[in-house]
Amino acid sequence: MAVRSKIATAGRTVRADVPFGLFFVLSFIARFIVTCARIVNQFLGNNCPQMAAAISFYALFSLFPLALAVISVLGYIAGSEAVKSQLAGQIGQLVPISTDLVTETIQGVVDAKHITGIAAIVGLLWAANAVFGAIRKGVNTAWGIREPRPFFHERFIDFSLTVGAGILFLVSISSTAALSFFREVSKTVDPQLGLSSDVAWNFAAGIIPFILSFFTFAFLYWLLPNTYVRFRYVIPGAIAGAIAFEAVKNIFVFYVRNYADYNILYGPIGAVLALMTWLYISALIFLFWAAVTSHYAAFMEERSARRRWRRVLDDTRTHTYAAPTSTSGN
Repeated sequence: MAVRSKIATAGRTVRADVPFGLFFVLSFIARFIVTCARIVNQFLGNNCPQMAAAISFYALFSLFPLALAVISVLGYIAGSEAVKSQLAGQIGQLVPISTDLVTETIQGVVDAKHITGIAAIVGLLWAANAVFGAIRKGVNTAWGIREPRPFFHERFIDFSLTVGAGILFLVSISSTAALSFFREVSKTVDPQLGLSSDVAWNFAAGIIPFILSFFTFAFLYWLLPNTYVRFRYVIPGAIAGAIAFEAVKNIFVFYVRNYADYNILYGPIGAVLALMTWLYISALIFLFWAAVTSHYAAFMEERSARRRWRRVLDDTRTHTYAAPTSTSGN
């Protein structure tokens, strides 16, 4: 008790000596540092880096089988060569590796599809379900949730995310093709309109990847945790995660193109190692901001509970209970 009284006395002395504004700033910085330390401790203590490695491993195996599925669907609508070119460009925007490597790999997969068609389908289902299963487990690990969902419920979520990823590829490729078509047509109709479309195209090329990243982060942060999460609580973490993802992607692209040469160390598989490195960094970013989102959601729920309790107390205080009066006849 003596120690506590001394600490309280010291705290009052500090508050008296320090201006209120400075004390508020220092208090905020201290709470921020403590919160960051807790998030990092939870992130490392729950083995999130190992979960990120698992996600990157399965993502590497699922990327090109998923590309084969997209080519198979769109090949009936547009020419296979046009689809492959659009798909290579889309994958090149998502992952910072050479577009030539993506094109050659996709071409090799397409050439072997008649021989390994069934194997490709089985590999797609296994790898895609595995990568989304790893993402699901990683998010729950980052949230500190140990209790899993029922087995078939988890498989249904993984399969739904697999289908959703394929649809996202289809929509992305279709929208890019439509914008490219509009851009070329506008140039032939009116050169001034073509110039305006170039400005709009450059703006869309810069903002669309961030929008896709934001909605992907927000949807997964809201859906995958095995607990009730209000969607508005995941928005700040999704915004920060999308910004970090796009920023680190551009930095990684600049570094690989100007400084790093994986071929010197790893030879022909250097590009594959660069892709694996990028997938691992992306998974780390995704899981770290999942941990941040879990802390933010818990903080908001606690604050909401305090407000509800305060309203209950206020309502209790404002109510006046009149004592019952008894009348006695004379």
